[in-house]
Amino acid sequence: MPAYLVDLLAWSAAFIILFFGIRYLQNRKSDKDEK
Repeated sequence: MPAYLVDLLAWSAAFIILFFGIRYLQNRKSDKDEK
């Protein structure tokens, strides 16, 4: 695989993990506020 493609996949994975991590934290925080 070309190096730029590996770079692109790595950045995509990082952004997806960050996105889901933030959503998970927000969900947990809102659940705590409701109770």
